[in-house]
Amino acid sequence: MCRQLLGEGFSPMEITCPHAPNGASILLERIARCPIRYGQEYIELVIDRHDMERKLPSGNDELTQAHEQIILKHMASLNQEQLSARVQLAILDQLPSGNIKEADIAAHLGLSARTLQRRLLEEGVSFQNLLQASRQTLAGQYIRDEHLSISEIAYLLGFSEQANFTRAFKRWYGTSPTQFRADAAVAS
Repeated sequence: MCRQLLGEGFSPMEITCPHAPNGASILLERIARCPIRYGQEYIELVIDRHDMERKLPSGNDELTQAHEQIILKHMASLNQEQLSARVQLAILDQLPSGNIKEADIAAHLGLSARTLQRRLLEEGVSFQNLLQASRQTLAGQYIRDEHLSISEIAYLLGFSEQANFTRAFKRWYGTSPTQFRADAAVAS
């Protein structure tokens, strides 16, 4: 997928994964064109800063601006004094990474995972509730933007698969993203 976005010459600097090497490891290294470290805690794709800052050939400046405006509008509506609001901001920042872990958000906020859980519980919410609420709110806004494909929305919300996003969207809104978009177009 990265090569589709950045061009055929792209290669990550390194890939890490938790499992041990197996018979497919040599083939994977040949395809990845980079070293692969096995037995690590996370699956990570290490990318050079230059590649991360490069403008995508398929990039859309209008879409980027629209995305940023939606995020800023949502952020402005949050009460910054509450921990839950700060957690939501951190979640929004991390959504496109697809790797949103409570412990990572806690560390980002300078808290232990247990302290984060306890303080959120005092506010009557859980990390999972905040993650789902953030995704649901943004999904409802993104789906109205005809420039965004369903797969792009899934990516922006941190879903690893479009099918997972579609199931979540149906749970939130009672219909598929495609049908929701079609109904919204007819209504306007």
